[in-house]
Amino acid sequence: MQLRFKILIFALCSAVLFSCKEKVQEEPKTEIPEDFVEFYNLFHTDTTYQLDHIHFPLEGMPALSPDSDLQGFSFWWEREGWKIHKPFDDNGGTFNRAFSNFAGIITETISDDSGQFSMMRRFSKMNGEWMLIYYKEMGR
Repeated sequence: MQLRFKILIFALCSAVLFSCKEKVQEEPKTEIPEDFVEFYNLFHTDTTYQLDHIHFPLEGMPALSPDSDLQGFSFWWEREGWKIHKPFDDNGGTFNRAFSNFAGIITETISDDSGQFSMMRRFSKMNGEWMLIYYKEMGR
């Protein structure tokens, strides 16, 4: 009787432990269209292609100092004076890059390890072509 009781207790404890085991959920993978990857690579290696695939005037935000009077106002980048964007460089692991896709708008965020400085770009298809539609310059 005592052995049967111990087996029952062991079985119950095992069932409770097994049912309470925390399930680890994988982070959902962002679906990035294959044609976006091709566009993205060409965008960073061909300056003419890059300029032709930016929706100027481009909405965004320049890097601002904390006392800047542009905080909260719209800013528009112009073709004249545009600084060509180069391929991503993690600078020895001190920068991270992430992509998200919401309703066909691809958002790229690059930030430093501390999370204090970041840059954001948004891309969307316009007339069947991928275009840069928003750019927030690296800053706080």
